[in-house]
Amino acid sequence: MRVVALISMVLILETPAVTQTDTAAGVEAYLRGDYQRAAEILKPIAAGRGQADPTAAFFMATMYDNGLGVAQDQLRACALYVRASIPPLNGPFGAVATELVRRLSGSMGREAFEICLMTSSMGLDHRFEPVTFVLEPGHWIAWDLKGAVITYQGKEARVPVALAFNQPVFTPIRHTELQVDPTRSTRRHFIEVAMWIPKNLQTWELFWRLFEVVRSELVPIAAEQVTTASGSEPPTEIDLREFVQLRVNGDGEAEWAVTGKTPPVSHVIQSAADREAEIRRTRERQMRESKVDWDRVQDIHRSPSLLYADADGCAQMQVIVYGWSEDRAEAISVRADQRLLQLSTTPRSFDLSARSNGLDVMLHVYQRAVRRSPMCTDVGMPPNAVEQWHATSGTVTKKPAMKLRRSQAIIKESQKSEVKSQKYGPLNEAAKSASPHRARCGTTQTGRSRIGRRSAGTASPRAARPERPSRVRRQFPRRARVRVDGALATSHARTPRPSSAWPERTTARRPPADRGRAASHR
Repeated sequence: MRVVALISMVLILETPAVTQTDTAAGVEAYLRGDYQRAAEILKPIAAGRGQADPTAAFFMATMYDNGLGVAQDQLRACALYVRASIPPLNGPFGAVATELVRRLSGSMGREAFEICLMTSSMGLDHRFEPVTFVLEPGHWIAWDLKGAVITYQGKEARVPVALAFNQPVFTPIRHTELQVDPTRSTRRHFIEVAMWIPKNLQTWELFWRLFEVVRSELVPIAAEQVTTASGSEPPTEIDLREFVQLRVNGDGEAEWAVTGKTPPVSHVIQSAADREAEIRRTRERQMRESKVDWDRVQDIHRSPSLLYADADGCAQMQVIVYGWSEDRAEAISVRADQRLLQLSTTPRSFDLSARSNGLDVMLHVYQRAVRRSPMCTDVGMPPNAVEQWHATSGTVTKKPAMKLRRSQAIIKESQKSEVKSQKYGPLNEAAKSASPHRARCGTTQTGRSRIGRRSAGTASPRAARPERPSRVRRQFPRRARVRVDGALATSHARTPRPSSAWPERTTARRPPADRGRAASHR
């Protein structure tokens, strides 16, 4: 009761000017000794969202601290004392509240005081309930406001998880076990944390987070906003499965899906082995990139090497798979339109000489090493001269291969190319006519990289100039192996022979003023 005596002394010395009628009524009930009535009035004011009333927070804290009108709760008392001590609206009891917070920080212990501070920030009506899930014998996970504690093979590991932000209201944490792989003999354990976040005074958004427990690690899998609700308070009960699904697909893989969106969103969840393999690939990629000479300037008219050290890809309406050389100055790309080509999981071959709409195989020879590939992004890249080669004949075979995942898309089927008798050069006979149309490709006189499109049969403004002699550059190596998404694609180059069916790559000689531009290979 020392706190009550201290309050009486403060009231005598500082007659507080209480601005809210309800708060004043609660304080009067408190001073009369009607603590139950005081709690009924002050509790919603002190625990409300937004800027708390420091006077209501202070009196409610003393009731929790001493068990007056409410069950004694030191954590709630501490959180409300913190709210009452925060300037600038800390009221006449700010100094007293600050002193009480200092004393509690020493008596509660470090972890309990950290939760006190988090509760003060989140609000008292967060509805979070600590919970423990037993996953396997000797393996379990316990959740509190600071995150998770995983016990595995007799050892504990604290995993911090940021939960205290923007005054959330939690739904019960869920544990889901899935039997995966083709024989359904492997168990995987997933934890779902869902919380309502206030968007404005009358709108709430349900924010869902998915984690996987792998031994002593908590692996973040996904985070999505799945639905909204209207009202001053969020719903007290909700069936999360109406909006989010955790399931096993026909291939025995775990996947999550947000069914409440239009269109629905679903993603396959990488296995622990896949994640470890991806980490190894990332480390190997970083090691290779550390050896790249990023300042080296090369001749863009050089013959492509057709040797590629790594690959990546993306897929939406168009599937793009690309590989790049070890020096990052050459790339190969395969672009396939899923709708036009009617791609499926069935292996299929394409004849490049037929010029199928929706399929394009290209080589990109750069002047400088490329740090970030422009294949799967619309973000502008630094100026870099490039010469492009297009495949005009040969065969590309598509086969289902290892899934390739990126941050914004998952390729349900990647491409493994097997290029036979591949020939590169101009795309059509118009390029060999007396008035070829040139696609601008390379550096202009301003130094900026420009890649233009050519319309077949359209003459270049330079076509009226007399045709200059051209020099034929040497053909590719007889055999080159292209690694794309972990699969080898082999290119067999045949001995050149004078034939119209074997278009040659040519580089026209240009006047000195135009040497900044590369020749067209379309």
